[in-house]
Amino acid sequence: MTSAKRAGHSARVWRAPTWEHVEVALDRADNELTSDDWLIVDSGTKMQILLHRWWLGRQHEENEARDLDILEPDRGRALQQYHHLHGDEQ
Repeated sequence: MTSAKRAGHSARVWRAPTWEHVEVALDRADNELTSDDWLIVDSGTKMQILLHRWWLGRQHEENEARDLDILEPDRGRALQQYHHLHGDEQ
């Protein structure tokens, strides 16, 4: 497997170091891309981590006692709760 850049493609890269950046990039894609364009997510796992951190950050803002470094099973429950509460907004 080779990178798109090495293969000579000149695709634009939209970096997303935080979940907020992901949301902005998705809005940008909705506004700028057409049905002839491609949107490729390089790392779905990284996006999951960003979403987990964003969700836990929101929980911490509401309750400062909430640990931002919660164990993985609790992260899964927090993410499931987020999707249950906000899934229809997507």
